[in-house]
Amino acid sequence: MPAAVLRALIAALLVACVAMAGVGAIAAERMPDISQCRGNDGYVYIALGRDVLRWKPDRFIIMDLSGADTDPLFPAPPDASEPAGCHDNPLRVLRGSPVLELSELVPGATDSSGRGVHAFLILRLENDDLQQQREKSFERACEPPQDGRGHRIRTIDPPGFSECSTQSAKDPATWLSSYKTLPGRYTAPMGGPLVITCLYSGLFDCYTGYKMAPTLGLTYLFNFSELALEQLLDFDRALQAKIEAARVKDYVWPAP
Repeated sequence: MPAAVLRALIAALLVACVAMAGVGAIAAERMPDISQCRGNDGYVYIALGRDVLRWKPDRFIIMDLSGADTDPLFPAPPDASEPAGCHDNPLRVLRGSPVLELSELVPGATDSSGRGVHAFLILRLENDDLQQQREKSFERACEPPQDGRGHRIRTIDPPGFSECSTQSAKDPATWLSSYKTLPGRYTAPMGGPLVITCLYSGLFDCYTGYKMAPTLGLTYLFNFSELALEQLLDFDRALQAKIEAARVKDYVWPAP
């Protein structure tokens, strides 16, 4: 598993644990006060590199901030005298988690108790292209194990995935699975198929991710009990649309 993906998964697990204590309180803990922003519209403006998102402050959890006054990963803001998080001085975030309920993207999604289920997402500044690593990881999952454990390759269509699975060494009843969209069924925003890895460990069954833009990466974690494979592509397209709607198009950064 790529180190960057592993770090993202660990961060998401931490977010998941703290979010259960109250989304709004956790989100507000590290969020700057935007009440003094000139032209305050009730939204915090978040920069991940050159990409700027407009999000409700109580619906975004900050994981990592850029600690430097000047950071080569971020352009200088239009007006550094404004409080951080304002339109003209967006908050410089390396990694953060928009808080969304699955029902916002998949109508009727609830857990076994009938409560709304949150999708655990990570938006991060990503300079490396991990798509090739994801696809190579799928290819490795399609290689039969050398220790004789059960192994299967199959096509699940609809919704349009290839699956490669291997029995877990610890629990033969569990199959560790990887999925990749079939050719022509889906293209990630920056190209390539959607690759899903399911390890069935911890709070989440599976994770996937890709680049939304040249330096904007997205990872999300989910459970099949809450988000079925048959729903995944519709969910993913709705998620992309949600994030795209929050991106500030044609944000004007000052010339260097």
